[in-house]
Amino acid sequence: MIQKKNFQAIYFLLPAMILLTILYAYPMFLLLVQSFQKVELFGDQSKFVAFDNYIRLLKDKGIYHNLRITLLYSFVTIAIKMLGGLMIALLINSDIYGKKLARFIMLIPWAIPQVAVSIIWKWIYDTRYGYLNYFLDAVNWVQGNIAWLADKDVTLYAVSIVDAWMGWPLITMMILAGLEAIPKSLYEAGRLDGANTWKQFWHITLPELAPVLTITFTLVSIWTFNSFNVIFVMTQGGPLRSTETLMMRVYNEAFKKFDFGMSSALSVLIILFMLAFISLYIRQLTKEE
Repeated sequence: MIQKKNFQAIYFLLPAMILLTILYAYPMFLLLVQSFQKVELFGDQSKFVAFDNYIRLLKDKGIYHNLRITLLYSFVTIAIKMLGGLMIALLINSDIYGKKLARFIMLIPWAIPQVAVSIIWKWIYDTRYGYLNYFLDAVNWVQGNIAWLADKDVTLYAVSIVDAWMGWPLITMMILAGLEAIPKSLYEAGRLDGANTWKQFWHITLPELAPVLTITFTLVSIWTFNSFNVIFVMTQGGPLRSTETLMMRVYNEAFKKFDFGMSSALSVLIILFMLAFISLYIRQLTKEE
């Protein structure tokens, strides 16, 4: 009887397993095979080169520049996402007027397609006609226009803010769910013991939110490390490669240099690098269960 039930479960899962194999497993296999080849785009031939693509990657100093940019971009974006999401979640979870409206407004950045958001923010950041420079000049915060997307020392942080702005809603909802799960009795006991708002946050809210924050941080790290749409639309890796992350380098190798072997090898290395974050996420989920 147990074996029959197991077979029934397999039958139900079989269509999804076939679909996932076609959409993910087979392309991943081709990617791995292609990483050991030199692909001739126009000759329709591929030559096996063993680990030559990986060796070229490790010897390329530009890859380490891309890795540094990716880590810096991820660090800044994740920090803004997590801190902003936590603050918004705490605000919405408090006794404020218009909580339902605030939740609705908060979802707007998440509901708009990333490409559309990137184009809008590109207009906002425009050096001569952008609204941001106009506003900063109107309140006398800066003198002269700032080249948000043309200054290599500023562009990375400007794009990080856009990425974080789009990520706030989902992070806020995840943290908000964790906040609502905290028993109110803990805060009542804390107030009876004389704990002020800060002590309640530090000794009750943060410890109770720790599992949610860990899972959220792991997921956000994976998504941000693989971020591509925002950078591609707003800067395409410029200026002077100041925003050329590893994902942008994969795109440039494949569709600008037509070096699909190198692009595949870099993709494989990124996948291996991200497995560390995925294993962390699975370990945390198992721990929670």
